[in-house]
Amino acid sequence: MVSSEEPKAVKTAEIAAERLGIGCSVYPGLHEHDRTGVTFLSDEEFGRAARGFFAKPYQLVWGGETAEEAGGRFEGAVRGVLDERKEGVDTIVAHGTVISLLVARHNDLDASALWRSLGLPSFCVLSAEDLRLREAVPNLKT
Repeated sequence: MVSSEEPKAVKTAEIAAERLGIGCSVYPGLHEHDRTGVTFLSDEEFGRAARGFFAKPYQLVWGGETAEEAGGRFEGAVRGVLDERKEGVDTIVAHGTVISLLVARHNDLDASALWRSLGLPSFCVLSAEDLRLREAVPNLKT
């Protein structure tokens, strides 16, 4: 199991890996969309910011990365993990925004709609070969 370096992702990966009896490590570049310097937003403001982010993927509208930059960085990291660990990665623990960007890019889906559908916790199963979506479980609690 490989995780983003962000503390919530690391903790999630550690708990899951321990229960599965497998190893866990972190990998750079798997972090969420860079929101450095963004002040705390209400749910309504956060939703508006996210909608703008997804609607204008080449414009810097929220945080320190455009959607295109965040998605490209995340995909590069995912491909790096898969290339370096061809026979040993079953799971990558990351974040909803960048996961949605990656899945949408390779599956002719709307990234914003996918992002809105994902609850906590949720997951997507992708083919390692072509990053095609095999299954999406938008909320493990239902």
